[in-house]
Amino acid sequence: MESKKLGKKELLVGIKSWVKKEKQATLIVLEYLSEIDRRNLWQEEGYSSLSDFCMRYLGYSGPEAARRIHAAGCVEKIPEVKPLLEDSRLSLSAISLIAPHITAANAPKMLPLVAGKSTREIPELLAEHFDVPLPKEGIKLPHDPELEKLLKEYEGLSSEKDQLVLIKDALKIAIKQKRAYWEPKKEVNRPVKKHTRYIPLAKRREVRKQSDGRCAYKSDSGVRCNQTVHLEFDHSVAWAHGGSSQDAGNIRLLCKVHNQFLARNQFEKARKFVPATSRARGSDGDNALGESVRVAGRGRG
Repeated sequence: MESKKLGKKELLVGIKSWVKKEKQATLIVLEYLSEIDRRNLWQEEGYSSLSDFCMRYLGYSGPEAARRIHAAGCVEKIPEVKPLLEDSRLSLSAISLIAPHITAANAPKMLPLVAGKSTREIPELLAEHFDVPLPKEGIKLPHDPELEKLLKEYEGLSSEKDQLVLIKDALKIAIKQKRAYWEPKKEVNRPVKKHTRYIPLAKRREVRKQSDGRCAYKSDSGVRCNQTVHLEFDHSVAWAHGGSSQDAGNIRLLCKVHNQFLARNQFEKARKFVPATSRARGSDGDNALGESVRVAGRGRG
């Protein structure tokens, strides 16, 4: 359709029709996002969070992803929000503001108050009627395109919007990682046990270097997780199944999300081969399996 060829009436009627379709499409997107999150499909497909999935798979910016995720959760939790979004009495930005505070109990009072209000008015209404603190003003930073890009990217990976908190958080993580992996450390010479969970420091450094400091999980479709913080070492062949801690080829670097995801899959499959009678008796095999799941959840395979 070429809008330049349309008359005045056709343009005005047409745009109203397309806006209605846009709202309907938005509601469908929110419904899809809720179901994808419920099934944890973003995790299986190699993304570190639903936000990461929205940005890398769907092409949204960090703020666009955050608005849709908040709205999807809010619509699912409070169905009365849906018609307000559909008829433009609430925008995605407005829903993002009320999402952390709205409940089934206060929705009958809150929704009429915020419907049709701007994103500037809503925080004041929440503060006045629901004792919600007004948002803090952001810190003043020098105009630095690289810094702005890094903050925006980190904001998209976390649920925090306060720039000062983001900077402190990023510095704490960076310092902790530097100390843990790059500062010279004296390793105690000890006899190597034949089968131990302990992964030598040299092996950990080797694995981290091979993974380029990034989660090694890759989905069946070829998407690799981009998480570079909160990483854990994991045994490809689990320690409980005889996997070695001395072989760097059996150690991988995973984010917490994908470490737990792979652990669940691995031990659920293994559990199928444990006789039901053995599980009921609490046999040694079952104890070893239960211990391994707990250890894998801590990122140690």
